[in-house]
Amino acid sequence: PQAPTAAAGTAVLRTATAARGNFVSVLRLSGTTKAVASFPIVAPRLAGQPGGSLTIVHLLSNGVHVKRGDLLVEFDRQNEIKNYLDNRAKYMDLVNQVAKQQTTESTARAKDETDIQTAHDQVKTAQLEMQKLELLSRIDQEITRQKLDEAQASLKELQETFKQKRAQAAAELRDLELQRDQAQRDMLHSQQNEERMAIRSPIDGVVVLHSIWKSGRFAAVEEGDQVRPGMGFMEVVNPSEMEVTARVGQMDLARLQDGQQAEVRLHAYPGLVLPATLEALGPIAAKGQFSDKVREFTVLFSVQKSDPRFMPDLSAAVDVELARQKDALLVPNDCVSSEKGQAFVLVKAGSGFRKQEVKVGPKNNLMTVIESGMKAGDVVKRGIQG
Repeated sequence: PQAPTAAAGTAVLRTATAARGNFVSVLRLSGTTKAVASFPIVAPRLAGQPGGSLTIVHLLSNGVHVKRGDLLVEFDRQNEIKNYLDNRAKYMDLVNQVAKQQTTESTARAKDETDIQTAHDQVKTAQLEMQKLELLSRIDQEITRQKLDEAQASLKELQETFKQKRAQAAAELRDLELQRDQAQRDMLHSQQNEERMAIRSPIDGVVVLHSIWKSGRFAAVEEGDQVRPGMGFMEVVNPSEMEVTARVGQMDLARLQDGQQAEVRLHAYPGLVLPATLEALGPIAAKGQFSDKVREFTVLFSVQKSDPRFMPDLSAAVDVELARQKDALLVPNDCVSSEKGQAFVLVKAGSGFRKQEVKVGPKNNLMTVIESGMKAGDVVKRGIQG
């Protein structure tokens, strides 16, 4: 009701009329939106390359809807292609070296085995000559013994040399094979690194770009930016399932319970209002934002409807419904005062006001429910709250 006009120098009398209406009490909390299902996208870690940065050459825009398998981001792959070609050339060269070494060793082994067989034959021949020793002259006997000794010594030397040559050849071949295998791993790593330069979406969803530090400030990642391996710079979210996390003070925690209904409003889109349900109350308190003595708890709300504007990491206001009454008798809060634990109002009576005790119900930031003690249409004085 309009306050009556007062003469200059006199106080303005403010009144209100008790009326019936629907009463709703809400608790407003501040929170942040997040997706129930999301997949972070990070710059790939390259095999064999512990450091360095990657340059983005293709990037989808923020808010773009994608299907599973769609290309999200592509990095400059010229260095990986060069590494692959260099490592492949090195690998093929070592493959040829190993084959050549194997052929050379096979030829050398066959020759050495022939020489050993020849030496064996010479020993056998000398041993046969020794059987005729009694028929020979003393000088020929000595010559025959000497030939046997020389043949046996030659055979022994060839056999020992054969072992040494095979061991050395095997070591040289093994060294080449190790170099070849390492070159093959480097080649495959380069190939894998080149394939990692393109990242595709793991799910159907919406692209959300993150801010990174560049040029002395935080800004959304763009094509041409450089990112370090392992750095997260975007994510793909499922916008059909969103939630809001908020903080509530210890004094208000007792007023909340699982299943309470709420409304979520985004600061970025003032006209957008979506229904939500309180899903969980955090069991562990944390320090308050403004004081270490005030404890706060985390609460989680599930958003019941989807909207393309409802994206992660947006600031939101959550109005939790604490109480609701239909056809309740309502008066403004400043019409009700108390004295010795008893609530009362000042009801207009003639040209003045009389004190009337009332029984009050719940109240919100504007109105108080009057359960008994007055009726609709009663005019009450405002500004007596105490």
